[in-house]
Parts: sequence; structure tokens; C-alpha cells
Amino acid sequence: MAEKPANWYLFDSDLLAQRREDLKNESDDALEEAVMDGNQCETHYAFQLIALGAVEPNVFGSSEWLAEVQERFKRPDDTPVQLSLLLDAAPALGFTEDPPEIEPETEPNLVGNGPQEALSGLNEQWNTLRGGQSHELRELMNKVPNFHNLTTAQAFMNNVLEFGEYPTPEILLAIAKAFELYFVAAGALTLEEVFFGRPVKRAGNFAKRSKREQRYLIFHDTVRRERAISEVLEKPCALQPMAEYFLRQEREDFGKGYTDSDTFLRGYREWKAKHPDLAPDD
Repeated sequence: MAEKPANWYLFDSDLLAQRREDLKNESDDALEEAVMDGNQCETHYAFQLIALGAVEPNVFGSSEWLAEVQERFKRPDDTPVQLSLLLDAAPALGFTEDPPEIEPETEPNLVGNGPQEALSGLNEQWNTLRGGQSHELRELMNKVPNFHNLTTAQAFMNNVLEFGEYPTPEILLAIAKAFELYFVAAGALTLEEVFFGRPVKRAGNFAKRSKREQRYLIFHDTVRRERAISEVLEKPCALQPMAEYFLRQEREDFGKGYTDSDTFLRGYREWKAKHPDLAPDD
């Protein structure tokens, strides 16, 4: 049996374009059927792949899925759904178990063309509300994790509660898909898992971990900005004094300090190793 990769749900626009062309060459309606079935049953496929251990339970909150669904919003009529393709490829990649059956009451609604109409509707509403904004800005808002949000749930909350803005269609769809996956799983997955992934042993659930994660994220954003200024001024910018200042501000703001600077920086470097896309090299 082939070795199972740790994560084989990776979005690649070139592979998507190739798969689109392959389906067109199969028959006149092969692409249309694949797109319709994929959109209608995507959450169903996600649950089966999660049960096989092929994708993470918070797949709809992943940066890979957000990148894929951006392409789907651009071309909803001829963009096949990658989770459908991955389920077809699962045996060849070493996932030989039979995927779980979905209980009849949790089957997706297969009437009409609802999912694609939903894409069009969300897009139309977004363009009406924020049509003057560029695709580049929209895609920037969809890059999760980023320097302010570690998850799509946090991106949703910050847009609504902090800025009073409508989240992007991609973020809205990610939240809706996560809820739908929870119901399709019929008790096999928790809300914690579909939104934030499985709890980490000895570290607890995401709510417990997020306070520590947000602390490093705020510090990292500070480091990023200070380094940009130091490059302009051509002055050195060391982590140790920045950490000491950051911790001193915490004590002043909250009346207590959590760690010494050495301990804090060790934790920060461990956090950076888990988020290479966010973290530049020292």
C-alpha cells in the first residue's frame, strides 16, 4: 500500500485547469455533471475523506480550500470540486478502506442546482455591497491565517464585530460549510473539530490554545512592522529587546506578566515553526 501523506489536500490552479480540460474532453456534459455533483455533495465527500484520515475535519477553514473556492467563484459553471476528485483518487493514494455511508436524513439536498445558484447569489450580493473593491483586496481578506486572524471563524467575527463589514463570500461559505459538515457527520464530528480541528493532546481545545496563539500573533505583527521600519532607517532590530518591551506593556496593561522574555521567545519560535507562511526568518 502506498504511504499516506500527512496532507494531500493541496490546491494547485494548474492541476485544476488540467482537470477542467480533461473533463471537457470526456464528453460534452461530463464537466457540467462533475461540477453540479461536486457542488451538491461537497460536504458529503469531505466527511468521507475525514473519516478515512485523508483530510482534516476543519478542511473548510483551511487556506487551501479558501484558495480553491476563490476559483470556483470566478468560474462557477466549469470548476470541478477538488474534494470530489480526491475521493475518487483515495484508493490509488493508499486509502483502501471503504468510506462511511451517510445516513439518509443527513444526505445533501440533490434537488435543482442550488449550490451553484448560491455561489452566484453570494457573489452578486458582495458586488452590490462592495463592488468597488478589487479582486486583489478580496483575495487578501481571504488569506487565513493572516496577521490578525488564525481561523475563518475569527475572520468572520472581526469583520462583523470589529469593522462592521460584510465578510467575503468565501469566508461566509466556509462558515456555512463547516456547520453543514457538523450536521452531515450526525454526531461523528464536534463543532470544535469542524471549525478549529481536533483538540491537541495536553494543549486542549482551540479556545484554550487561542489565547496563547493570539499573543504570539500580536507580537509577530509587531516584529514585522518594527523590522520594516528598521530597514528604512537602516537600524538593527533584535528580538530580545522587542520581547522585553512587549512583556512590559502587557504588565502595564493587564497588571501582571506571564513569562520572562527568554521563555516567551522560545514559545514564539515554536509558534513560528508551525506557521511558516506567516513567519519570516530571523
